Amino acid sequence: LIASGTGFDNFYVLTAFALLDLYGKLTRAVFVGQAYKCSASTGIDEKFVESYWGTPLDFLTAPLAKSIGFGNMSAMSFIAGPLILQWGQMFYCLWVIRVRIRGVKERGEDESMGINDCIDDMGAVADWALLKPNGFVFSLAAIPRELEDSEDAWRMWDRMRTKAATTAVHIFPDSIFQVILMANYFSFVFGQMSGLSRMQFVFSLFCTSSVAIKTALELLQQDHVITVLVG
Repeated sequence: LIASGTGFDNFYVLTAFALLDLYGKLTRAVFVGQAYKCSASTGIDEKFVESYWGTPLDFLTAPLAKSIGFGNMSAMSFIAGPLILQWGQMFYCLWVIRVRIRGVKERGEDESMGINDCIDDMGAVADWALLKPNGFVFSLAAIPRELEDSEDAWRMWDRMRTKAATTAVHIFPDSIFQVILMANYFSFVFGQMSGLSRMQFVFSLFCTSSVAIKTALELLQQDHVITVLVG
């Protein structure tokens, strides 16, 4: 399955994006520490609030930044994304897998084991662990060879639903919102950064943005309501 992949599904491309995702997560964690430490002392809070007045998001972002500060907003985004939503979704998928495995023991010898119903959840767990090629294999294995009955159709729907949920919890609070905060922070402290620090910051923005864009394109290409909405 991996050898037959082309384009974004190519093994080397999947591995490269997994490495970009890993680097992006590490640098976003470092950014949260920097923002939390420097937001009050460098006047970033005031600049951030002023930058959103008169924009469509001023009713939400400006009062929130004014009340809790830029550093706390960055920390809340990181906690809500990787630590709560992503871990929560991973534990839910593990629970589904374990329920299916326990159900195998209750089935007769001539009955199907029912593992097909949770292969997509295995892919979600692999994706959480940044094992993108492994998650891709599980995602393909979750597709039935033929749509013979309603159960096969349900498996396809469950696969799309799991894919959309996994993508949503990975890119919305963590990637997209963090990129917005990082871009604002970069514009505020650009003059105080060294050339090397600027290059590292830009590369971190590139890593996070490229992974989010790739994932969104994959969802849009599936051309279903739930995937298009998330994409």
